[in-house]
Amino acid sequence: KQSEIEKSEYWNDYYCLSQLSFALTMLASASDKKTERNLKREYEKFYLKVSDRCLELEPESVMELSTRAYFYYNQFINGKRDESYYKAYEIYEKLLGMSSEWYKELYRFTKLRQMNFEKKHWTGEFGEEWFEKTQEILNDYKKLIEAYSTLDDRRKAKYKKEYLKVLFGYSGFSIDILFDYWDIYFDNRFYGRRIKDYKLQTK
Repeated sequence: KQSEIEKSEYWNDYYCLSQLSFALTMLASASDKKTERNLKREYEKFYLKVSDRCLELEPESVMELSTRAYFYYNQFINGKRDESYYKAYEIYEKLLGMSSEWYKELYRFTKLRQMNFEKKHWTGEFGEEWFEKTQEILNDYKKLIEAYSTLDDRRKAKYKKEYLKVLFGYSGFSIDILFDYWDIYFDNRFYGRRIKDYKLQTK
């Protein structure tokens, strides 16, 4: 029970709590059936309490910060909660300068921003902000593609799954924005609106 753990010696044991924290995130992610929504909320609530305690004991724990970021990442990807996006964004920005698992973290950070862009930045106009946001995301995907070739064989094998996701994400997003551009272009041409031109290119 939650109360028993909080009263036990384990509540001061970072290693034990970090293992529990990770397990709780897996349970919360797996429990997504309609009949398990209440249980899912309980897992999420207990996870956050355990994770908070971990970060009280070890504020700079890369492992716990990564688990916490992934928790919010999953919430946003699956439920599109704005609050989860901003929390995940803040943690990933911090993690990129700390974690040895930066390749995985940068992929998730890029995917997070892509999903938020697709949700929040569709205005029906091919404007400067739209252009800049697409370029930021495409450039990060390009960095990941280029960085993979510099990894040693052990890390290439370790991050192969993320690399395949990067290739899929880069190509899919490139195609999506190309179709978006043409949709907006012809719509604006039809209504006689003036269109400012932006060249799609990576830095």
